[in-house]
Amino acid sequence: MNNVSLIGRLTKDVEVRHTQAGKVVGSFTLAVKRNFKNANGEYESDFINCVMWSDRVEHLVRYTQKGSLLGVEGRLQVRTYDNQQGNRVWVTEVIVSNFDLLEKRTDNGAQMQNQYNQPPQQQNAYTGGYGAYNAQGNQGAFVPDAHPVDISEDDLPF
Repeated sequence: MNNVSLIGRLTKDVEVRHTQAGKVVGSFTLAVKRNFKNANGEYESDFINCVMWSDRVEHLVRYTQKGSLLGVEGRLQVRTYDNQQGNRVWVTEVIVSNFDLLEKRTDNGAQMQNQYNQPPQQQNAYTGGYGAYNAQGNQGAFVPDAHPVDISEDDLPF
């Protein structure tokens, strides 16, 4: 079984290329925050290289920018190539099959806002839920088009 699920922020805008066969490929890096603190009491991040193919890239580019919070699903792939110096280089990357936008887009599309920092009365103030779309442009699974949950810290078991 080879499944990867990540939530992180784009470190820069998605890079789009075309193969000689005319296929579209998008490359991007997700900064995924670790869930524990280092010796200095700070959270570190892992920078995960991701690749997405074909029509899925169009949706990703249209609705994201540097700093966008994404949920991605895919598989881990390791490949090798020989660089110009003749050394073998190993590349580990996630081949993305599905993604969800985890923030709402503003009207001008330029600024993204973290949905979790907004009060509940504003979360449903716009049409279309949180704007979570999978790679095919359909409503996604990471962030459902649902009403906010009213929960206090006393309700949490930890």
